[in-house]
Amino acid sequence: MGGLLSVDPANGRIDFRFPWRSRKYESVNAASPVVVGERVFISASYRTGGALIRITPDFREELVWKTSQLGTHFSTAIHRDGFLYGFDGRHQGDAALVCLDMESGREMWRFAPEWQERVTSGAQSRQVSYSTFRGQLLWADGHFLVLGELGHLLWMDLSPQKHEIEARAWLFSAQETWAPPVLSRGLLYIVQNRPDAITGAPPRLLCYDLRGRSDAE
Repeated sequence: MGGLLSVDPANGRIDFRFPWRSRKYESVNAASPVVVGERVFISASYRTGGALIRITPDFREELVWKTSQLGTHFSTAIHRDGFLYGFDGRHQGDAALVCLDMESGREMWRFAPEWQERVTSGAQSRQVSYSTFRGQLLWADGHFLVLGELGHLLWMDLSPQKHEIEARAWLFSAQETWAPPVLSRGLLYIVQNRPDAITGAPPRLLCYDLRGRSDAE
């Protein structure tokens, strides 16, 4: 069974089960539940979508709303100030960053970032369109860090009213950059899961220093 399961840690007794998975065999419930007070948001891909559940004081579940607008494949949505931000989509071609009103489940906006990169192979060079596709989100220092699944890292300013890219870097050119980034004491850890298609660099764990330097240094 896929979905949300509540277990009493004192005795192992199951409080409730809330089934939530695709009817397809390939169903993926990889995103973690997002807990905000007594409410829990769960989401899955493969035409499943998301649901908001309220947990009652006696540990029963109540469905608040469900939506087809945010079906996260493997990344977990982030809650900020009453709104949910996450990547919807099963494939690269249908993926988009979405903002939902957590109170009602209403979609505030849907945005698929896109830009051009110059790619050089041997003596040939050409412009190629890229996007974050099914990216990963991380809240840090008042902004969102977005890791695209082809190795791009973006600083984004997201709110219910806007979605702006403030900075962008291409860390490597590798498929399946699906592991969530980890930020610890100003150090950002990112997994390159596949060989770099341009440089040939093997899969590896990378660490980036985001702490900056003071004027006295």
